[in-house]
Amino acid sequence: MNIAVGASIFILYGIFIVLYFFINRHRGARVYRSAYIQSFICYCICFAALKYLPSGKGAGVNFTPFISFLKTDGGTRVFELAHFFQYILDSVSSILLFLPLGIYGGVLCKLNYVEKPGMKFFLAALASAVGAEFLQWLLPAARFTDIDDVIFSVLGALLGFYIFSRIQSRPSVRNTLKKVRLSRDVDHIVS
Repeated sequence: MNIAVGASIFILYGIFIVLYFFINRHRGARVYRSAYIQSFICYCICFAALKYLPSGKGAGVNFTPFISFLKTDGGTRVFELAHFFQYILDSVSSILLFLPLGIYGGVLCKLNYVEKPGMKFFLAALASAVGAEFLQWLLPAARFTDIDDVIFSVLGALLGFYIFSRIQSRPSVRNTLKKVRLSRDVDHIVS
């Protein structure tokens, strides 16, 4: 259910951003900065919908890494193929949920001229993954807090950061970043 809500929000907001670009195409560099901020807001809304709405799995906590793929049957853990596939699906969804965070983090590091951003970004990704799981544990909605989600979330954020670091040298990406940086600098001069 919450996947449908998150996907719907993402699609509607994507349509909104395309229309925003079309309507404001004459405004120049500020459109890029505005689209970056709006897409990040869209990501945060989708993230909250996917992470914090009730999931139907029930509430619980798991602090043992990589044991969630075993099904608990009367106090013992047994391997069941269907349960393993659900574990793989949950792991991939955690990676994909945090992948945009890595890309946004890479853009933010590039725009702010952060030197040697790798370790700083890793710590920020770890803090955001732990914070998301902790908040999930605190909220009254029936959610399952799992250490595997933290591991795969950090992996997804690092993968997104790596993808951005590989494509940042392309001319189209460099030009877009220059436009975003230029619009930010113009806003500082005007205000």
